[in-house]
Amino acid sequence: MESLCLASLLQTYELLSQHFFDRLLFLTPTQGTDLGLAPTPKEEEEEEEEKEEEEEEEEREEEEEEEEEEEEEEEEEEEEEEEEEEEEEEEEEEEEEEKKKKKKKKKKKKKKKKKKKKKKKKKKKKKKKKKKKKKKKKKKKKKKMKMMMKMMMKKKKKKKKKKKKKKKKKKKKKKKKKKKKKKIEEEEEDEEEEEEEEEEREGGGEEEEEEEEEEEEEEEEEEEEEEEEEEEEEDEDEEEEEEEEEEEEEEEEEEEEEEEEEDEEEEEDEEEEEEEEEEEEEEEEEEESTSSSKLQQYQHGSCQT
Repeated sequence: MESLCLASLLQTYELLSQHFFDRLLFLTPTQGTDLGLAPTPKEEEEEEEEKEEEEEEEEREEEEEEEEEEEEEEEEEEEEEEEEEEEEEEEEEEEEEEKKKKKKKKKKKKKKKKKKKKKKKKKKKKKKKKKKKKKKKKKKKKKKMKMMMKMMMKKKKKKKKKKKKKKKKKKKKKKKKKKKKKKIEEEEEDEEEEEEEEEEREGGGEEEEEEEEEEEEEEEEEEEEEEEEEEEEEDEDEEEEEEEEEEEEEEEEEEEEEEEEEDEEEEEDEEEEEEEEEEEEEEEEEEESTSSSKLQQYQHGSCQT
């Protein structure tokens, strides 16, 4: 309880002292003099001097602060100017570097373009070479096929000729055999007739002689007829031989004509090949001329820049 009472007394004391101090601060000079708290004239002068001194010091301090601020501002301005100059220099350097980079990039791009063009040209040349090789191979194959066909045709013609010759020989042999048979038969008939004549002679008489004469005449007529037939057969044989010779000549002429046509075709193919090669060479020359002119234009433009 005592402690509580002491605490309450302390609180009241503090409140009263605080109230009293606050009232003193807001007292007028007359109120203060009445209470015995007003200052003396000296004290007022001293206070005024102190105030003036304080004000002068404050003014000096303010002037010094202003001077310092001005100096700082000047220094800041100088620093800003230096920074601006440095920034300008850096910008100029950056611009120069950018220009150099751009030039380098342009050069790189141009080099890449040149490389690409070279690669394209190489590819085109390779393709052209491949095409030429293919064409040559095809032409060689065609020539080989033509030569093979010619050889086959020649072989066939030779076989035909051989067959025809064999047929002719067979015909001749058959004709010879027929002639031999006829001669043999005629000889046998003659022998038979002679034997009959001898028999008749032995039986003899004039009638026989007349008959013999008639038989001889008939034999002579038969011989004449046989001779005429033989002559006709020989004529036929000769005609056949002539016809065969004419056929052979015609075949030979046809072969010659075919060979001439083939030669003409080969010449035309060779001419076409030559023309194609000339056209390809002209195209290559044109491409080279255009590429060289482009290079010259580019060099001229780069020199101007």
